[in-house]
Amino acid sequence: MRPIFKLLNELSNNAPAYFISSPQGHDLQNIHFEKWFQCYFDLYQENILKHKVSDFKNSADILLIKKDPDKKSYLKDDFLELKAFQETSPMQLNHKFCLIFETEYITENIFNMLLKILEEPQNSLTFFLFSNLNKKLLPTIESRVSKLRLTNSDLNSIGVEQNQTNIFFENLDKIKEMESLIDFQRFYTSLKKEDEFFKGFLQFIASKQISSKVKSSIPELMKWFQESKTFNNSSSERSYFLYQILKLSL
Repeated sequence: MRPIFKLLNELSNNAPAYFISSPQGHDLQNIHFEKWFQCYFDLYQENILKHKVSDFKNSADILLIKKDPDKKSYLKDDFLELKAFQETSPMQLNHKFCLIFETEYITENIFNMLLKILEEPQNSLTFFLFSNLNKKLLPTIESRVSKLRLTNSDLNSIGVEQNQTNIFFENLDKIKEMESLIDFQRFYTSLKKEDEFFKGFLQFIASKQISSKVKSSIPELMKWFQESKTFNNSSSERSYFLYQILKLSL
């Protein structure tokens, strides 16, 4: 399948907003979504603009909104620039773009605030909402965005290797949607490839962009988990500690 960024550039008109999620079994970071948008933007400039902007982050017509890694979710203050940004006309380009990352951490109250903007879209502004979860959005938001999931071709374009059939990555979306320790324990105790799962889990943790406070607590938990296998602790006990690490990193 062709990359999504190419397909979007072939459309005659931009949608007011796109909801872009990771491919099944992948956990992309902000930097990966930035690379993807750069691919989209480079093609966009070839088709539309005479004077190119080499790095989209240097353009006054592109606003990036990111969650503070030390916060559990977005705050209203994170969106203070958006109001003024969406009310002004493009300066360098003939269009404006607002990129919002990790939208899985946007609360319902803030989504409702965004809804007021999406209800009256500006012709010269397109939103890109990036998320690792292909989850159901609020009905009022979902009706105003085009939902797209990146393809393996997109991954190849941004230099991300496709995950092998590791059982952790195969079940990553399911794990992210688990609401309680009990859900995770039921899943974990039924695993037939615990060592393979743990290997994928370590790769996942190593790739995460998390706060230094969270990172400092992970080695001790990892050490306990490895020792627990030596001393024959039950898989139910190990699942408890894995769940604690997941809560810190998801």
